[in-house]
Amino acid sequence: MAETRKVQVTGGSTFTVSIPKEWATENDVEAGSRVQFHPEDHSLILTPVSEEGRTEGSLDVAGLEGEELRRAVMTMYVSGFDVIAFEADRITTDQRREIRQAAQGLVGLEVLEETAERVVVRDLLDSSELSIHNAVDRMRLIASSMLEDAV
Repeated sequence: MAETRKVQVTGGSTFTVSIPKEWATENDVEAGSRVQFHPEDHSLILTPVSEEGRTEGSLDVAGLEGEELRRAVMTMYVSGFDVIAFEADRITTDQRREIRQAAQGLVGLEVLEETAERVVVRDLLDSSELSIHNAVDRMRLIASSMLEDAV
């Protein structure tokens, strides 16, 4: 459902456009909130900027091995945690290897810290730029542009 807004000039050198209140409310955008613009060919994609810090999570991996441990790493990753601590009284060499291999197989994850009781991985990518919603919006804009070019 596309809305049309009029571009206005403020201060002689700045263009402004209002955003729909319904969208702003749904995305927790209010006066003073920050938003990002992502240029995409002849379009701009607008996303709210989260003011929160990185989300951290931890998981007790005592007793987890092999495929079960790999799935646990993936579950924490897809749950949206930016920093994940895998902890146990003693993390075995096999567990460390599984965590490292799982992290290498996921986009943006890197091992930050390894001790006898803990392995910490961090997502180095900005998740707001990689959200499914943004990806679908970009695909829609690209497909619309391609259709216009074809017609």
